[in-house]
Amino acid sequence: MKSTKTTENSETDFSGNANEFINKVKENPLLWTNKIIVVEGNVTHANNKSLTLNNLIFCQYEKSEKTVPLNKIIKIKGRFIGYDDLMAEVKLDKCIFQN
Repeated sequence: MKSTKTTENSETDFSGNANEFINKVKENPLLWTNKIIVVEGNVTHANNKSLTLNNLIFCQYEKSEKTVPLNKIIKIKGRFIGYDDLMAEVKLDKCIFQN
């Protein structure tokens, strides 16, 4: 039986700041589909199911988490699932916090 791949044990395809990643996605969003991303950014919205970094990267948690304070700089790891060009928003799921 094959073990389930989790975000935590997946190799990272990109690691950097949120604005840098947004610029890369705008160049070619399809290139990033299902890639594992680690981004650092400013929390601009948060609840126990998701958060938003820099008003442009929506991160849905892998499992419910405590709410993160606004304006805190954090690093998060997740899977890229798409780019909404109308809202200019990157979408990540299966997100976990990084130290």
